[in-house]
Amino acid sequence: MAPELWRTITNGSPNLTYILRFVATSGVFSLFLGIYAFINRKNIAFARTFMVYMAALCIYIFGFAFELSSNSLAGIKR
Repeated sequence: MAPELWRTITNGSPNLTYILRFVATSGVFSLFLGIYAFINRKNIAFARTFMVYMAALCIYIFGFAFELSSNSLAGIKR
């Protein structure tokens, strides 16, 4: 991502930049764990439950990341 765009998203706050990157990275890891459970769903007990949990967690994490990247209260409430 271009540095200018990243500064615009995070409003120039270095702490928010680190937090947003950490949140996005955890969302990607959760997505990969869900994909791994999907691939091995025949061999792992309770894989389907884990996949549903990871899907819900990914939605929540990425929603939170978009909320953090909002630059106004009205944007957060949407």
